[in-house]
Amino acid sequence: MKNIGLMIVVLSNILTAQAFSLGGGLSYKEALFWSGDLNRSGYLDIKEANSIYNLGNKKVFAKYDKNDDRTITTFEFNDYINRRSRTE
Repeated sequence: MKNIGLMIVVLSNILTAQAFSLGGGLSYKEALFWSGDLNRSGYLDIKEANSIYNLGNKKVFAKYDKNDDRTITTFEFNDYINRRSRTE
């Protein structure tokens, strides 16, 4: 009986490790976005953006807030990450 329990634990650890190694997690950009989206709204407001590089700077935020709704969507965030300069 002990062997069956041990085998179940070992197999579950192996399968879990394999699932994560096959890309089951978030990309760097996704993880960065969701680490800032504290209320899980799917958008970053300027307060949430303060935790991500210089995105909380009013000028930088306005530059990437393409539709002027005072939020950064995941699409706008990806644009920011891909295009930002070293000063942003």
